Amino acid sequence: MLGLAFLSAPGLARLPRPDSLLGGACFSHPAAALAEAGDLPLLAVDMALPTGEASVCEIWHSPPPLHSGQQGAIRYRENDLLLFGSLSLDETGTDTHPPLQSTAEAAYQAIFALLEARGFSALLRVWNYFPAINQESHGIERYRQFNIGRQEAFLAHDRSVIGNVPAACALGTASGGLNIAFLATRANVTSIENPRQLSAYHYPSQYGPRSPTFSRAGLVNLGGRDMLFISGTASIVGHQTLHG
Repeated sequence: MLGLAFLSAPGLARLPRPDSLLGGACFSHPAAALAEAGDLPLLAVDMALPTGEASVCEIWHSPPPLHSGQQGAIRYRENDLLLFGSLSLDETGTDTHPPLQSTAEAAYQAIFALLEARGFSALLRVWNYFPAINQESHGIERYRQFNIGRQEAFLAHDRSVIGNVPAACALGTASGGLNIAFLATRANVTSIENPRQLSAYHYPSQYGPRSPTFSRAGLVNLGGRDMLFISGTASIVGHQTLHG
């Protein structure tokens, strides 16, 4: 029901546009131009690869028929069970909120509005990318700004911020704005925590005024097959990072 393929950016450019592609993300430094993506929801992320490869694209695919659409800044593709979307926003602040906080809130507000409009109840997995993730601006670390904005959007759409929350990651990039890819489903999702780790949404205040809103993993059955989506925080024990 859902599969994942890894290709180079040139390989993606040569790939015919089969009707089973949901979307994905391409990683390279600098970010690759992806004009060939057409209506495929596809992020171009400015991130050097530790393997030394020039580029890698993660491409999700699912059985057709698939419908492509756009709502505001979000490009998406869906079938009866799954929706994959992507959006890229420049950081824009307000008089009262730092730019990344405001942009994160706007991005997640847009995501939830789309899911509500398309009838997808469960946000299964989210990939967040933005530059200078651990640097401080406006008196607070940028990752903490992001957490505030994300949680504000969850609350505004009456979404739980503990327990039943999506698996997610937030990774730093070399440049660009806020880039988000997400996978949603109409199937039931079970959020999973790690007994050796404090749930991220219960982190103490030393990590910022708002705890991160994500689970350690999400389990879903798609077409009779169990699939586990892992957030990727194996270096944490309790609430401390032990391996950088």
